[in-house]
Parts: sequence; structure tokens; C-alpha cells
Amino acid sequence: MKIKKVILVCFFLLITTLIFWLFLSDDERHIKKEKLTLVNQTDNFLVVKNELRALNFSTEGQISQNLEMSVFFNVEGRLEAGDIELKQGTKFKFNQLLYKIDSEELFHSICAQKASLAKLILEHMNFIESNFQSEKSKWQLFLNEFSMVRQLPEFPEIASNEEKLFILESTILSNYLNIKSLEKKMSNYIFLAPFDGIVTEVYSVPGMNVQKGSSVAKISKSNNLILKTKVPVSNLRAYKESSYVAISNQNGSLLCQGKLNRISNYRDTLNQTIELFYSIVGAEKKELFSGQKVLVSLNSNLKSFCFAIDKSRLKKNKIFVLKGNKRIVKRYQIIDENLDSIFVTGFQNGDTLTF
Repeated sequence: MKIKKVILVCFFLLITTLIFWLFLSDDERHIKKEKLTLVNQTDNFLVVKNELRALNFSTEGQISQNLEMSVFFNVEGRLEAGDIELKQGTKFKFNQLLYKIDSEELFHSICAQKASLAKLILEHMNFIESNFQSEKSKWQLFLNEFSMVRQLPEFPEIASNEEKLFILESTILSNYLNIKSLEKKMSNYIFLAPFDGIVTEVYSVPGMNVQKGSSVAKISKSNNLILKTKVPVSNLRAYKESSYVAISNQNGSLLCQGKLNRISNYRDTLNQTIELFYSIVGAEKKELFSGQKVLVSLNSNLKSFCFAIDKSRLKKNKIFVLKGNKRIVKRYQIIDENLDSIFVTGFQNGDTLTF
């Protein structure tokens, strides 16, 4: 009996040990899985170490046109070329014909009515000579100035009530006004350059049919460049007090200066930035063009504890702080930046950041 009891106790201990070992192994595997998940979540992470940095408020900016407008027509039809072939970057002069819409039918209608008006006046020249002999020369001059490709000349000045009654009853004036109305309509078929400028965008080419009000191209006024840049809201006061910034190319060579022109009313609440607009100063001998990316610098003696983050790590401008196995979106503030990095505050030393 004693031997059987010993065997049973040993067997019980063996089973108990086996169960405990299996439970322990499963728990270890669970811990390893958690650690693996943590590692996978932090493949792209940074540990915060704030450092004191002298702020020079350097950031990126872009040169753009201050005055830009769309080219469009209030009529529809087939687009035709103007005096020059318009492509992106093409320069033009004030009052130069940029585009026109096929208006052959309207042109022929105007020509026909001009011919009818001229014939009507000629038919009444004997009456004019008999009743208004002193006025015959002005009507003859009026006829001589008729042209099928130019607008009608100014209507002759009426000398008396009798002459006024005559031109009303003869329908000379009403015919004249009908033609002037068509000529006004014809102006909708051409687009003359409103200033010296440059073509910035082209949406349609000659031969295409364009709709009323649709944009054909985009043009900008020459020598009217501005600088646009975004800066942290916390540094806005420094930019206001300085008024001027240094503008450099991507290699750091100074191009010109910018004078603060206006401040946007919109603030980016996520990144706490605001857009500033500068007029260009002292750029006569430097090559600037619309769309050019530049470096914008503002000298300052301010210093701040901050943390540098490579711009390539940012995705949708969101930064997360790792808390256990959770990622929590953290609000931060950009206080400075350069081409490669942004310098932020809002994190504590030792925080683990993920992107």
C-alpha cells in the first residue's frame, strides 16, 4: 500500500509540474509577443533630448506673382491664336492680342450692315446737299472713313433740329447704333493684354472649342514678385519688429531682401504657423522667377530648448508619443526649421516619438 501511495504522489507531482511548465511557457510566449509588437510599433522612433539652440528663424519660402489673373471669354467658340504663340513663360506687352474666338459669322454681319449704312447715306446725299448744303462735307468725310476691318468713325455732330429730324426719319442713326452694338459684342471675341506680363499657365490651345467663362490661360504682371513663407505663431512678434528678412537661394547665397507687406488672417492650428507676405527689395541684378523656392532668414538673439526632427520622418505633420503599446497624438510647436529639419517644443526629455 505504501508503495502505491508513493507512486500516486509522485504521479500527481509530475502532472502538476507539467501543467505549471505549460502555463509558464504560454505566459513567456505572450510576453515575447507583446515585446515583438512593441518593437514593430517603434521601428521608426526617436527618444527626445532637448537642447538649447540659438534661433535664427530660418525657413523656406516661395517666390510668386502678386498680380495674377485668368484669361477667359464671355462667349463660346473655337479658340484662335493672337499675335504671338502663348506657352508657359512667354512674355507679352500691354494691349497685345493674346487670343481670339472665331467670329467670322459676326464679322460678316457687321460688314453687311456697314455696307447698308453707307448705301443709305449715299442715297440721301442729294437731299443733304439741297437742304443742309453746309453739312455735306462732314457726311462725305464720314463715308470716306468707313472701313470693314476698323470700327465705325464717330457719328457726325448734328447742326440743327431739322438735320436731327432727318437722320431719325431716314433711320441713319438707328442703323449706326445697331452696328456700334455689334462692334461692342465683337470685343468679347478678343483678349488684349491688360499689362506687360508673362504666361504662367496654359489650359487650352488654338483649335480647341472653349466654353463661356472657362479659363484658357493664366497670366501674371511683370516685375511684381512677392515672397510667401510660413512662420511659427510664437515667432510672429519677432518678424513684425524686424520687418525685413534675408532671401537666399538653395545654396545659401544672398539674393535680396524682403519687406513685410501683410500677414494672413488664417492660422494653421495643427502646426501653429501663419503665412507672411513680403515685397522684394534690391533684386534688380538677381535672377528671381515665380515658383522659385528660397531660404528665408531673420537674425535674432533668442535661444530656446528644443528638439530636432528630420522632415523626412513626418507623415501628414502628425507626431505620436509612445505610451506603453499605445500611440498618442501630441501637439507640438515649430520654433525654427531649415531645409532638412524642424525644431520643435512641447516634448519632455525621454519621450519616445513615433511617426
